[in-house]
Amino acid sequence: MRSPLSKAFIIPVILGCTIWFSACGAKIPVGKYAALKDSSQSILNNTTDTYTRIEKLQRYFLVITAPDKPIDRDTFKPINDIVPRLRFRESAFEVLVKYVSVLYALSSKDYASDVDKASQELAGSLKNLMETSKKLSTSDGAQASAIFGTLVNVIGRQIVERKRLEALKTVMDFAQNDLEKLSGLIVGSNKKIKELIDPMLKSIIANANPIRPAYGSAGRYQFDLDIAERIAEVEEIESSLDLMNQAISKIPEAHLAIRMELYNMQPSMEALKALIGEADRSMKFYRDLSKK
Repeated sequence: MRSPLSKAFIIPVILGCTIWFSACGAKIPVGKYAALKDSSQSILNNTTDTYTRIEKLQRYFLVITAPDKPIDRDTFKPINDIVPRLRFRESAFEVLVKYVSVLYALSSKDYASDVDKASQELAGSLKNLMETSKKLSTSDGAQASAIFGTLVNVIGRQIVERKRLEALKTVMDFAQNDLEKLSGLIVGSNKKIKELIDPMLKSIIANANPIRPAYGSAGRYQFDLDIAERIAEVEEIESSLDLMNQAISKIPEAHLAIRMELYNMQPSMEALKALIGEADRSMKFYRDLSKK
């Protein structure tokens, strides 16, 4: 005769086995990690190019607006230098890219040595971020110091365990909140940088008008061409910053979706698709700018 406890006992066992087999059957979406890594790297490449152009714009601005007095070594040095802020933002984004590279390494079959290399590169990027943050007087530097602070140690422990799926779950669960903070910091910083560019362009135009060569003169067309190129450059920089922000804001969403897939959920991959699309656009944008 069947015991009255058997049903109460069997059901939890069946449910437990179902969950266990489901977890064991989870597959690591290596291709999605590769797409996340490659897309993030493409956006970083575009970021580096754009920031370099902003530095050159600042140098041009300083020459155009320099006072009428003899040149010395400090004549073209900015009072409020934008370069440290650009270096900080680039360092912050590099940390994000290095972190994604760690995930890709973790997702590969023979991952131990690759993860160790990727985690060391992440540690180097974090150190560089801390150094660049020291040159800022804003709150951005303080925020950066708390991001990914102990992640490298977490990754190190997971390398020892040598269980790829569990390592990915642990690392991604640990990093999701900091990844959102870091991407938000970069996007907010880019908006601040964009606000500094338009005043520079207005000053360049204001200083150009009084010295513009006479209409019909040989120098007029070359002078106007130079100013027109500066205006186009600023518009391209602003468009690039917008593109970067759209892409970076998708990274935490894409990260979360891949993370959910590790738990056998069926999340939407629209954020990852959007990120890949933005990365493709940035690659073309980067090539177009390089021709100029």
